[in-house]
Amino acid sequence: MRILRILISTIFFCFLILSAKAQHSGSPYSIYGVGILEDNEVTFNKLKGGLGISSPKTYVINNVNPALLALNSFTIFDFGVEYDQRTVATDSLSQDQKGGGLSYISLAVPLKTGKWGLNLGVNPYSIIKYNINSERDIFNDTTQALYEYIGDGGLTEVYIQSGYKIAKPLYIGFKAAYLFGSKNTHTVISPEPATNAFSSALFRSEKSNGFLFGFGAAYIKEFKTEGNFLSVGAIYELNTNLNTTRDEWLGNNSDVEISDTVNLIVDGAKSEITVPRKLGLGISYTKEYKWSIGLDYYMQDWSDFSNSAGLNEGMTRSNKWILGGEYTPDFFSVNSYWKRVTFLAGIRFVKTPLSLQNEDINNFGINFGVSLPFSNGSTVNLGFTGGRFGTTNNNLIRENYFKISLGISFNDQSYGWYRKQRKFN
Repeated sequence: MRILRILISTIFFCFLILSAKAQHSGSPYSIYGVGILEDNEVTFNKLKGGLGISSPKTYVINNVNPALLALNSFTIFDFGVEYDQRTVATDSLSQDQKGGGLSYISLAVPLKTGKWGLNLGVNPYSIIKYNINSERDIFNDTTQALYEYIGDGGLTEVYIQSGYKIAKPLYIGFKAAYLFGSKNTHTVISPEPATNAFSSALFRSEKSNGFLFGFGAAYIKEFKTEGNFLSVGAIYELNTNLNTTRDEWLGNNSDVEISDTVNLIVDGAKSEITVPRKLGLGISYTKEYKWSIGLDYYMQDWSDFSNSAGLNEGMTRSNKWILGGEYTPDFFSVNSYWKRVTFLAGIRFVKTPLSLQNEDINNFGINFGVSLPFSNGSTVNLGFTGGRFGTTNNNLIRENYFKISLGISFNDQSYGWYRKQRKFN
């Protein structure tokens, strides 16, 4: 009963958190699709570039591949926060943006130690935040106008997943998630130079929700040298259709409220947004409690995407490669605290689904950090990310970004939960 109360309390707490979204710094490229997809790994894995498809751990929540949850030996509560700073630039202009906030909450429980594990969590799935200005000719007119495109919102993911050991080397897992969120946009057209003509604005509000399902598998080969493992893993998420309700209205400036609507165009139109399936493959080699190195690959074909109007928005296949690892000088040292610290690093390259003006929009990042132990195996995970997103070629936009990530992981030894939940084993 104690574990059940913990699970219910955690779910309730997660829903409270969802009402206060993190203040993300935003990206002009979030105007496309469902926005910028967020990295949803716990901080420990995020500091390895996001590595996790084949990374076996008994004391870290692996929310990347549900199959590996079967390895968890402790009840673990993990949450993370992040600070994001970036410089958005074209060939001639630049602007600094800052943001941050809660990035995830996750709870893992070993239903049967070393055999069957459960994980509950919540995190942002995508972020929409942009403000783009451009000067163009008004349609069928020689008059110039300033077009301002403004948007905010995104999708949130609440999930439950479980992993089970079928046989000594083989593990399988399942994930069920509920996605929900909104996309609020408006386009303001202002004649230039200023005339007696009024500015006009088109407002659109979309609310979406739906379920996402996925699977995971892992094979862990232990060599004759004790504590040495070769692991391979795979994840697969099915495509999902999000039910969407859309409202649109016209106003005469950017500050108009719904109550001041002068022309309601669309009222509660029903449609769907299709999010394409995702495949991930990983391989890693581990010397237990010492070091590990791994490689992950993801593919998601966004040519199957369609927005609420049934349009693809020119999106294509995305690919992501991650190379990362960790090193602990002496996990069991009693003389030196710093020998028990785990050092983490990784690099990540993403070919996003965007291709604009014959230019691929890529994202490259480098991660590094430390996992600092405290209080019977709990950890503070702290690190940094630096990277570049996009390009200034052909009048496009480049973002140079810097992130600070902090995750705190409490295991059941800290709270004494493990002795309670052993009765279920």
